[in-house]
Amino acid sequence: MKIRDAKPEELVQPAKARKLSPRQQAAQEREAKFRKLLESLSDPAQIKAIEPEKGEKLGTLRASLTKVLQGDHRGAHLAVKRGIIYISLGPIPGARRAIPGARRAGGLRA
Repeated sequence: MKIRDAKPEELVQPAKARKLSPRQQAAQEREAKFRKLLESLSDPAQIKAIEPEKGEKLGTLRASLTKVLQGDHRGAHLAVKRGIIYISLGPIPGARRAIPGARRAGGLRA
């Protein structure tokens, strides 16, 4: 039997870097494309359209874009019409107007 003084560093296991799953890699690549798209927007009148390719779902693209928009503080506008996502720094013609507090307040009040 051997008795010795132990160091606290011995007890802490080093963090192992895990390889990203294919789904996580795809999400990171998609979000990087959306960040690049947001950087390319300069004029409020400029509108970009994002069309899903075969095998992509509109909801997945929208969720990923919404995540990127939450980190962007330029106030970009987002609209979904006929299966296409539109994004602009200015208001999008024909898009629904968000009423501040309508969702949190439990609907519109008279």
